[in-house]
Amino acid sequence: MSHARSAIAGLLLSCLPLAPRAIAQDAPTIAVHFPQRANSTTVSGTLAGDASVTYTVDVATAQVIQLKLSGSSTVSFHLYAPGEDTALDTGGDGQRFSGLLATPGTYRIQLYQPQPTARAAEVARFTLSVSLR
Repeated sequence: MSHARSAIAGLLLSCLPLAPRAIAQDAPTIAVHFPQRANSTTVSGTLAGDASVTYTVDVATAQVIQLKLSGSSTVSFHLYAPGEDTALDTGGDGQRFSGLLATPGTYRIQLYQPQPTARAAEVARFTLSVSLR
């Protein structure tokens, strides 16, 4: 039994270097703020490899959101309704979306690179335009 415990302990210890990497890859979450008296704004950044970033937008009842992603064509986005883990169907190519958001609350916009690009560790610049009406 002692030999089995040693083997298990060794296996567990060999996994420890993976834990900080998994935590470090958690996507940062950044709130989108609109300038005073404005209903649109832009945010810019860079994604490297499998990194992602999540922007949050507070939406009132029955607002129309417009999202436009420019820069590298390798960056796409998912839009999530408040409290949902399944992305809304944006019906497009992951570069733009316009639609009525019936549920008030904080929506999440997750920017990412698709797996083939992420695996190649490519670095991509992006600009996201966000508009609420």
